[in-house]
Amino acid sequence: MSLHEFNTAAFIKARLDELGIAAEPVGETGLLATLPGRGPGPTIMLRADIDALPLREAAERVANTPAR
Repeated sequence: MSLHEFNTAAFIKARLDELGIAAEPVGETGLLATLPGRGPGPTIMLRADIDALPLREAAERVANTPAR
């Protein structure tokens, strides 16, 4: 459900703010967060998608772990 993740993006932004991590909006529902390192060196880029497709589960119980 791409471009419907306004609440999810706001939740993520709030958590990043709590952690003191700068984040800026990208597009309609994206965020770009910068995690500074301890000094000069290589830069690592991480990407995570928060959109999803509507799916009907094939089984009522998704987990393979027996209930306790």
